[in-house]
Amino acid sequence: MTRILWISILLFVIIFMVASCKTQKGLKQDIGEADLKNSKDSVQENHFDLSDSLLEGEQGDASQKQTPGKGDAKSRTSAVADSSLKNYKYSWTDSENIPPVIIIVDDFGYATGSLLQSFANLPKEVAFAILPDLAHTQAAAQAAQNSGRDVLIHCPMEATISKTSPGKRYLKPGQDGETVRDMLDSFYAQMPMAIGLNNHMGSTATQNKDLMQTVLEHLRTKGLLFVDSVTIGNTAGYRLAQSVGMRPIKRDLFLDVPDNSDATIAARISDLGRFRGRVEPVIIITHCHNNAKLVALQKFLTQIQDMGVRLTSLSGWYGSGGVALGN
Repeated sequence: MTRILWISILLFVIIFMVASCKTQKGLKQDIGEADLKNSKDSVQENHFDLSDSLLEGEQGDASQKQTPGKGDAKSRTSAVADSSLKNYKYSWTDSENIPPVIIIVDDFGYATGSLLQSFANLPKEVAFAILPDLAHTQAAAQAAQNSGRDVLIHCPMEATISKTSPGKRYLKPGQDGETVRDMLDSFYAQMPMAIGLNNHMGSTATQNKDLMQTVLEHLRTKGLLFVDSVTIGNTAGYRLAQSVGMRPIKRDLFLDVPDNSDATIAARISDLGRFRGRVEPVIIITHCHNNAKLVALQKFLTQIQDMGVRLTSLSGWYGSGGVALGN
């Protein structure tokens, strides 16, 4: 009798453990899917400085990540030609109601040499957002001007989540109006061809209404537009723009978050379907840290143009001072 009892208990324990394992596996799968969904939502909707957190390690040594040798131009062309993006299934196929696209490449000022020149060879509609106070700020501004493209001041602003400083000098809450205006003027003097400004990092700064009011009012007096990079969901930047007489402009997508893979690029192409029927362009930001980001952008541009999506420029659409021209 005792033996039967022990066998019964053992069978019960085994059945219980098997059932628990299945339950935990199911829970883990559900949690994993939920985390993946939340991660995607955070990456493409909230952007609480996530892009800067992921990419900040690449900024400082970008100058070491140059494209070496003349043969690389050929390899880049091959990489674009060999792209598997044509094999993906997208959420849309008819481009008739897909808005035009504006591309802004952030963080120039580190890159030089062949990497900078390769970015300068992109279609002229692609804008350069250039960090001030860096060794190659002037070279990037000159390369942009020589290639006939728009320049934005990529203005360093205080961030909530960051392991590195936004820059040698940066805007932050608590600075008086004179300090803010003088810093903006100094950044502008380094790239006087700039048509506007977007924020570098800035999840703390762009939430502060007093700071952003000062920034926007000063930009308006200079005839410069403001593009909110939306590094945090409750940014005050583009929401305040209209109140100071400027057109509210904000980033819609990051191209290179979380990575430069074909799967990520294809996902961003599918995301364009979410803006179907919108008149204003879809504004997409990527970065210039290395050749992988250049190739990813080339692939993206090739694919969307093959699908009939039009590329336009900031100045071509918005003019100066954020006044929409709507071409």
